[in-house]
Amino acid sequence: FFVIFSGSLMSWLMFPTPYMICLPLMMKLLVLIFILIGVFLGYLISLINLNDYSKTLKFYSLSYYFMTMWNLNYISTLGVTYNFLLVGNKYNIIIDQGWSEYFGSQNMFINMKNISIFLQKMYLNNLKMFLTLFLIWISLLFF
Repeated sequence: FFVIFSGSLMSWLMFPTPYMICLPLMMKLLVLIFILIGVFLGYLISLINLNDYSKTLKFYSLSYYFMTMWNLNYISTLGVTYNFLLVGNKYNIIIDQGWSEYFGSQNMFINMKNISIFLQKMYLNNLKMFLTLFLIWISLLFF
């Protein structure tokens, strides 16, 4: 519903003279007919028992290749992926949450917060001191 509404709104806003599209009754009902046909075909396909005629076990190597290519789950992958997950966890603890976070964005945020708190305490809402230090900072910046 939202896609249809926003597409219609975009069409009305984008084009200078929006055209009104008048469809005959049969073409309007054709959408509902196709939806009902899709529901009926989906119901018929769901009645077919595909597990009895599955070719997955006959072509196991091809199925295994497609499962690895499309990142699908295996029946049991703990023995294969446990070591990689363990190394990834150690990497996350040591590198990602370690010194790079300390010297990176988190430390920068903490320093800026501490400097801001210090300046607020130093100024004590004194506008004269704030403007004086601001002018000194601007003069140092440009000269």
